[in-house]
Amino acid sequence: MNLNYWENYYKANHEPFPPSSFSQFILRYINEDESIIDLGCGNGRDSLFFKKFLYVVGMDQCSDQIFRLKKHEDHRCKFIVDDFVNIKTPLPRMDHAYSRFTLHAITEAAENHVLNWVFENRFKYFFIEARSDKEEITGVVSDHYRRFININKILLKLLNIGFDIEYAEVAKGFSKYQTVYQKNYIDDPTLIRIVAKLGDSKKVD
Repeated sequence: MNLNYWENYYKANHEPFPPSSFSQFILRYINEDESIIDLGCGNGRDSLFFKKFLYVVGMDQCSDQIFRLKKHEDHRCKFIVDDFVNIKTPLPRMDHAYSRFTLHAITEAAENHVLNWVFENRFKYFFIEARSDKEEITGVVSDHYRRFININKILLKLLNIGFDIEYAEVAKGFSKYQTVYQKNYIDDPTLIRIVAKLGDSKKVD
């Protein structure tokens, strides 16, 4: 991930945005007072929403932003500095893993590692939302690393690892938002949503 880019981004956008529609969508799969790890929690928008219902660990490698989020910690919510691709911090046993807008910010090799890590740690559900290769801006040069994901390819990976697929869809309308750079422009990207459930163990290299 482009650490310097994201450190600067969250320096200018450090107050949590309202929770994403995806964070609200996944509640139908979760029992109250279960636990969830937010892989790449950013400014904490979804982690802080989750703590109303769940025990949550928000993880991000942007240390300055995690320091800002520490004021929100309590017995239901902790924030830690770590790279979710190569986690070093000992973690408590948790029920679910959540990745929103993070898999498209890492390489495919790193993605493979994350998928296997989630499965090996026996999370009940793995919730994924990411940019799709059906997006119109796939050929546009970005100011940070961005990889567009093919839903069939990632679903095959998940199945080969041993996940069952509870839900999968590619669509617009999942995350309409006003961009921080163009205040009069509403973006409506084409996104992948996946709910993967623990299944039989395999591995993808």
